[in-house]
Amino acid sequence: MPKKTKKEKIIADYRKKIKLLKLKNSSSQFSPLSPLPIKKTPIKSSLPPPSSSNLASDNLLVYFKKDFRKSLLLTILIIGLEICLYFVRINQYFKFK
Repeated sequence: MPKKTKKEKIIADYRKKIKLLKLKNSSSQFSPLSPLPIKKTPIKSSLPPPSSSNLASDNLLVYFKKDFRKSLLLTILIIGLEICLYFVRINQYFKFK
């Protein structure tokens, strides 16, 4: 079973708090007519929140660059080895059949 995300944990905590409040209110002699208003304070930040597609594309770009560098290095090494073998064969250091 997958692990809970942060949002799921927060939602579960809120559900527990609501359940406890309902039990507390039902056991007390009075019940409020309306729930207390919840104040939502916006979080001010200089940067806009990153979207999930933006993060995914950044991750893809990072992995692409890493893989591209590794592929380029291997290709250069293989071509260099082939060139070395070619010159060794021309100079006849080793007798190839």
